[in-house]
Amino acid sequence: MRSIVRILSVGITTCFSTIITVSHGHASESFQKKINAYFSLDLPQNPSTAYSWVVTSLPQNLALAGMDYREDKDCNGRLGCGGSLRVTFRVI
Repeated sequence: MRSIVRILSVGITTCFSTIITVSHGHASESFQKKINAYFSLDLPQNPSTAYSWVVTSLPQNLALAGMDYREDKDCNGRLGCGGSLRVTFRVI
C-alpha cells in the first residue's frame, strides 16, 4: 500500500514568509518559513520492497531542492532493510 503525503502552501502571510501545511492521512502540521528557506521531510522508505516516494507536483511557491535516501543505522548493509528518504524543499 502506498502512502500519500500532501504539501499545501496555504499562502503568504507577509512578503517575507509563507505558511506550509503538510498532511499525511488524517494528521497535519503547519509551520512558517521565510522566503528562500529550506525545510526537509523524512519519509520511511524501503526500496527493496518498492516502498518509495515520488514528488508528482508542488505548489507554485515550493521548489524541490533534493532527495537523499538513508539506510537505517542498524541495517549494516543487510538486504531488505529499510530506511528513510529525506526530501528537501525551498520556499520561493
